[in-house]
Amino acid sequence: MLLTLGLILGCLPMPLHAQFEYPKGHFLKKQEQKSTDSIGAYCFYAISFRHRPDVEVFFPDSTSRFGNFEYVFHEYFPTRTNFGTQVSLDSAIYTLRTFSMDTLQRLKTSVLIIQKGGDSLVLATNEDSLRLGFALNSSILEAAESTPDSLFLHTNSLAVAIPSPFNYPLWILICMGLSLISIAAYLLFGKRVSRYYHLRRLEKLHENFMLEYEYTISKAEIERAEQALRIWKNYIQKIRKEPFSSYTSKEIAQITQNTSLSEGLHAIDRAVYAKRYDTKKIEKAFLDLKQFALDNYKQKIEEFKHA
Repeated sequence: MLLTLGLILGCLPMPLHAQFEYPKGHFLKKQEQKSTDSIGAYCFYAISFRHRPDVEVFFPDSTSRFGNFEYVFHEYFPTRTNFGTQVSLDSAIYTLRTFSMDTLQRLKTSVLIIQKGGDSLVLATNEDSLRLGFALNSSILEAAESTPDSLFLHTNSLAVAIPSPFNYPLWILICMGLSLISIAAYLLFGKRVSRYYHLRRLEKLHENFMLEYEYTISKAEIERAEQALRIWKNYIQKIRKEPFSSYTSKEIAQITQNTSLSEGLHAIDRAVYAKRYDTKKIEKAFLDLKQFALDNYKQKIEEFKHA
């Protein structure tokens, strides 16, 4: 019976982890540092793993955790297989660093194994340690203690101007306040300001017209009638917002229904086109055109005042 039980146990499959050696991990020491690295400096960690050639092995990568160490870089080496012993070797070197203040740092990682049947296994490496040193070593500290008078603090009392950060919330509040004030001012005084602006503009327009018109009709040349009519039409066009400059004298007479203005325009047309220049009628025509312009100006002023 004992022999039968032994044969049965011998035929049972071995656990998956029993078929592999555990991966080995260790820090690569720098000879010039005598196995001591400084905080924040790069250190090198190597992993090697011997396994059967028919399995797939995954080493740690940049997404893996390395305890108190930060991942920097890694280099994988090609798989080497001894077909006589049916053993393959995978290895990699990792560049790490740590800023932990503990003088003794320990690290332990793992390797993932996947067989052809889909079974997977995670094998942990052995734990290795690394001793860290500080920038101020014992020789420097001993030298400082032996000569305390040579070390002193240098006082600098010069004021340093620190630029203040821009206050965006205050700037936004100021802009909002100015906007509200502008809106309120427009609602209260907008019509008055607009009315005053248009009145001043109209006064300036009328003043320029009168100066140019009086200067033109004061000339002795016969051509003054044509020039005065053109100046008058342009002014009335701006006042009434109608295309007077393109109207004929007959069309203006029909629109205005003003008898004296119609007679004056007729006298100017006779002087310009028929060369029949009647001084008295021309002078009266100039006065009639001037009076019509003045009446339209006063009417426009009243419209702005009562708008």
